[in-house]
Amino acid sequence: MPSTPQHRHRTLLVLSQVYVPDPASVGQHIADAAAEMVRRGYPVRVICSARGYDNPSNKYPLREVRDGVDIRRLPLSSFGKKSIPIRLLGAVMFLTQALVCGLFTPRLGSILVSTSPPMCSIVAVIISKVRGVPITYWLMDMNPDQVVALGKATERSIGVRVFRWMNRRIWANAAAVVALDRFMAERVTKRMDISKKLHVMPPWPLEDYGEPVRHEDNPFRVKHGMGGTMRSEPGKESGPGVPP
Repeated sequence: MPSTPQHRHRTLLVLSQVYVPDPASVGQHIADAAAEMVRRGYPVRVICSARGYDNPSNKYPLREVRDGVDIRRLPLSSFGKKSIPIRLLGAVMFLTQALVCGLFTPRLGSILVSTSPPMCSIVAVIISKVRGVPITYWLMDMNPDQVVALGKATERSIGVRVFRWMNRRIWANAAAVVALDRFMAERVTKRMDISKKLHVMPPWPLEDYGEPVRHEDNPFRVKHGMGGTMRSEPGKESGPGVPP
């Protein structure tokens, strides 16, 4: 992302279907990054979904400022994960609206996009070309590699080939690409040598979002009949955080 003083007066646009308070981890990490960019003096606008990714019955405000981040949530852009067609419908609705919002974002300076939904990178490329701004691509997962590894598709299938094409477009057009670890970085460079703009940033634990749960309210304990306490075995000490 740009670091020159003049860019600090221009908006960093973040495209992500998920964002806090949605519990999806991608949204949580992006929220941390967005808040940090605000702290550094950048105006940040997030385009995300107005409904929960896993649970679409969760509804969030269409407009909100959180940690200094201007959040614009799009209606009818997430319908849950009951089936692939339902997920695709939500993704297409989100991407269509995000494209329009991105094209008309005032004083746009740069774009941060991740892999939620997977095709969001193509929207970022279109906005980047039209508005003449750089993209930072945060690679949170490797598709279609995951699908191929699970045996759900072959390297020669149309879907996989389309995904490969999209990956090459975003990797080629991004000013910077961020991978989660060296293994992901190695996999990317085997597909396309972008080593000069590829960075590794491991994900961090979301400890600030954890909330303690009383033993009697813990659904895992209730399901397995473990009661309200956990006793250590004779002669053994309790582990960290486990009461005797």
